Amino acid sequence: MKTRSHSQLPLPPEFAAFQGRCAKAALHRPDMPTDLILLSRLSGYIAMRMEEAFDRLLEPWGLNSWSWLALMMSHWCGEDAFTPTAVSRTLFLPRANVTRVTDELVRRGLLHREPSVRDRRVLELSLTEAGRALVEEILPHAWATHRAIWSEVPPDRLEDARNLLTSIAKGIDSLTVGTATVPPKEQA
Repeated sequence: MKTRSHSQLPLPPEFAAFQGRCAKAALHRPDMPTDLILLSRLSGYIAMRMEEAFDRLLEPWGLNSWSWLALMMSHWCGEDAFTPTAVSRTLFLPRANVTRVTDELVRRGLLHREPSVRDRRVLELSLTEAGRALVEEILPHAWATHRAIWSEVPPDRLEDARNLLTSIAKGIDSLTVGTATVPPKEQA
C-alpha cells in the first residue's frame, strides 16, 4: 500500500481560498515564503479546531477547554495548592482570563481559593472533592478526544510530531526573547 507524501495530503477545505490568495500574492512577491505562511495558518487552524473539539466535549458539564485545563492543572498538583499566576503561566492565559475562569470554578464548588499561609497577599487554589470527581468523570472522554485528534498520525511518527512542534515553539520563543533578527524599518 502506497502512502501519500506530505505534499500530497490535502489541506482542510477552509484553506482553499487562503491558499489561492497566497499563490496570487506570491506572483507579485516571489520572495514570499508561501509554504511557511500556509504552515503558520494551519497551526492556528489546528489550535482553534482542537479548542472547539474540547469545548464541544465539555459543554454537557458546563465547562470549556480553558476551565478544563485549569481543573486538570489542579488535578496534576494533587493535594498541593497553586496560584492563579501559575495557572496563567502554565496555560498561557492572560491573568484576567485566569481570574474569570477560576472565579467560575470556585463559584461552582470545583476549586477552593484561600489566602496563602506563607503570604496572605497571594491566593492559592486547590481542587475540591466535587472538582476531583468531575475530573475523574471527564478524563476517559478527554483521552478519547486526544486519541481521535491524533488518530491520523501513525504511532511511530508521534515523536517526530513532538519534535517538530517543539522546534516551532522554540522559533516563536526566539522572537519573544529578542534573539531573532528582525530588520528595523527603513527611515524615509
